[in-house]
Amino acid sequence: MELTREQLIVIWIIAILALSVLILIFPKFAKTAGRVVRNAAVGCCLLWAIGAIFGANASVGLNPVTAGVCGILGIPGAAMLMIIHQIL
Repeated sequence: MELTREQLIVIWIIAILALSVLILIFPKFAKTAGRVVRNAAVGCCLLWAIGAIFGANASVGLNPVTAGVCGILGIPGAAMLMIIHQIL
């Protein structure tokens, strides 16, 4: 079943409104989730940059697990992933 453009727009509007309501109801959770997403983005960028600079020898795969580790632990998590990759 193919959705029309109008249906997709309505779905996106409903999703954005639902997310806005959740953020208003749970501001502390939203702040924590935002921090995790920011840390994941920074950590993945760091892993990608290290892989690009040092080549395939030092590259760690970017996937949901590595993004989660970087999101929860931040830059120290990215460093830990690099160390574990070099040891194994």
